[in-house]
Amino acid sequence: MVMTRAKSIVGQNFLVFDKPVLARYGLEPTIPIDDTLFLHHTLAEEEPHKLEYLGSLYTDLPYWKDEGKAGEDADYDEETLWHYCATDCIATASVASRLEELAQDSRFKGFDVQRAYKQKLALAELAGRMTRRGLLIDQRTKNELAWTLTAKRTAALTAIHKHTGNSAFNPSPSSPQTRRLLYDELGFPVLKRSKKTGNPSVDIDVLQWLTTFCVNKRQSLVLNSLKAWRRWEKLIGTYIDGLNIHLDGCVHSLWKAALAETGRWRSSDPNGQNWPTRMRSMVVARPGYVFIKFDAEQLELRVQSILARCNFLLAALESDDPHERAVLALFYGADFTNPASLELARAKYLAKPKEVRKRERTLAKNFEYGTGYEGGFEILFRTIRKQFPKTQERHIKLLYERWKALTPEISRFNRELVARVDHDGYLDSGLGYQRWFFPGGAKPTDIANRPIQGFAGDFINERLLEVDLRLCDSRGEFCSVVTNEHDGFMLEVKENEAEAVAKETKQTLEQPTKMYDKVVVLPFKYEIDHRW
Repeated sequence: MVMTRAKSIVGQNFLVFDKPVLARYGLEPTIPIDDTLFLHHTLAEEEPHKLEYLGSLYTDLPYWKDEGKAGEDADYDEETLWHYCATDCIATASVASRLEELAQDSRFKGFDVQRAYKQKLALAELAGRMTRRGLLIDQRTKNELAWTLTAKRTAALTAIHKHTGNSAFNPSPSSPQTRRLLYDELGFPVLKRSKKTGNPSVDIDVLQWLTTFCVNKRQSLVLNSLKAWRRWEKLIGTYIDGLNIHLDGCVHSLWKAALAETGRWRSSDPNGQNWPTRMRSMVVARPGYVFIKFDAEQLELRVQSILARCNFLLAALESDDPHERAVLALFYGADFTNPASLELARAKYLAKPKEVRKRERTLAKNFEYGTGYEGGFEILFRTIRKQFPKTQERHIKLLYERWKALTPEISRFNRELVARVDHDGYLDSGLGYQRWFFPGGAKPTDIANRPIQGFAGDFINERLLEVDLRLCDSRGEFCSVVTNEHDGFMLEVKENEAEAVAKETKQTLEQPTKMYDKVVVLPFKYEIDHRW
């Protein structure tokens, strides 16, 4: 009754929470919806967006949120419940009014607030449809994965018992046995402590770092067995035992569109963006359907190279294999402007064993993607050390200096960004969306990250809405967006239309786009399959 008489709905997180709840009861709002969470995110991405925070900023209401924190099963008296809900409504209405005033503030001059806000609302609607559709799980494949992973976990546990000499050893991170084994018995140094208890940490990152301190075979065998057990235990706990499969046979990840500071998506229960590759085989298209997976090719690297006008990276991206170009320059001293030098370096590279080439390629990617955000050598080295524990610092330092010499434009561009933030207080993403920084609180890494990941996120969002409007709306249930994977996404379409949809979507994605003062075409690749 309220919805049929009202001209519009104003809510806080309405599109993510309230609208799905109403849908379960057969109520589908047909009038315009405004959402204070998304409007505030448009105006101040870097701030918290919960109602209690907005209420403290934009209303005179005393803090009230603890009145409703007892949980869904709490036995509230009617007066308390009404008071809590009414205060939520009053706060939301007051916040909405203040945010509308703030959107007219002179500091947003040149920023089309309404365009950015409406895009967030459209993305939230799309995210809601993705959540409701879900991903179908092939139970047989899931059972096969469960059997394989359980066997691997059992083998790892057997190895742990053998190398510790204790058949009752519990390798769980919460067990004090692991801490005593590593630090008291095996004598490893304490690299990190738990913030909660102050005890030496035994998390998976620490286990990886400790590998570099092994001085005897037993230490190495124990650590490798513990890491293997943790890996299989995590996969089983999250994607086998902990997978929330609904009565329709699907998992329904909660997709949250464009709510990260960079404009990228989030998802949970399960996280649809970090689903391990080996576990994706259990996700299948519905009968008569297939998946089309789209991925922007080296999107962040391309954005960074274009914005910084980095000659080396721009030339590498023009080649068939940009990562190989990085390998040849880093490890073999190839002059990328000299074809003869490149061919000589390539011959040396191809003569190396496969495992050496793989390692060099992985290291080169670390430099490509790990040096552009002003994290410095220490962060880069720690990242590499996790992948290759025996790596020598002096070797990586030499490569680091060589990479800096190859890409001087990157550091110069990042310094310009810091100066711009110091002067203006904000950066835009290149597509007309702004991010403001707290005065004096902006880290160089955050500043360097914004134009790159910010543009990438906003670009994917704009193209995704175009695909949804042009292709999915016209085909109805025969074509649906089902995942967002940061630099790509996946469609589920009728099998007999897959090739046509794939080509039309690729054409839409690769339309020229304006990136600050440039017009560029960003390439995409796609793959059609019955499984994810």
